[in-house]
Amino acid sequence: MKKALAAVMLASALTAGIGATTARAATPKDMFVMATLLDKFTTLDPGEIYELVPEEYVANTYDRLVRVDLKDPSKFNGDVAESWTVSPDGLTFTFKIRSGLKFHSGNPLTADDVAWSIQRTALLDKGAAAALAGIGLSKANAAQNVKKIDDTTVSITTDQRYVPTFVLNVLGSWPASVVDRKLVESHAKGGRLRQRMAQDQRGGLGRIQARQVDGE
Repeated sequence: MKKALAAVMLASALTAGIGATTARAATPKDMFVMATLLDKFTTLDPGEIYELVPEEYVANTYDRLVRVDLKDPSKFNGDVAESWTVSPDGLTFTFKIRSGLKFHSGNPLTADDVAWSIQRTALLDKGAAAALAGIGLSKANAAQNVKKIDDTTVSITTDQRYVPTFVLNVLGSWPASVVDRKLVESHAKGGRLRQRMAQDQRGGLGRIQARQVDGE
């Protein structure tokens, strides 16, 4: 027993010594590295996810119409939207889209991308669609209630009057992430709205871009 214990201790010491002298590649100065368990991810598609860790990833790689002001959660800052108004009846929210925005792919962002992205989430009818359902957007009505007015304007009509901050919270969450329609459709097969977004992460325009993700 003593011999076996001594052997284990020796092996542990040797392993520790090897680990201490192993060379490690330095992280480039312009790169931020995050590590997490991949079993927390079922997909990286903002139109489908409904788990906490992927939501954090999408929050940094995709933009939304608005975002909550972290200094004052009762207020909102424009993200891809530069301004917005609410109709007198409280049902229709109209957003003016910032000009000059580009996706990581290099494609310009337009109001069409914004409207299509929100419609897509509802039409996919996955976990993310549940958040949009909270303001009455569904697979049945998304095409009618989320509209591109012109190249810089999008309107979203809810099913009933809600407190504006609630609607903005929903539209500032991950199911309303704006994706590159042109890029997504280039990967779609048979007219499907879904694509293997885990393999091509150029469809966002967030602060961080994933260079490569293998698998889904």
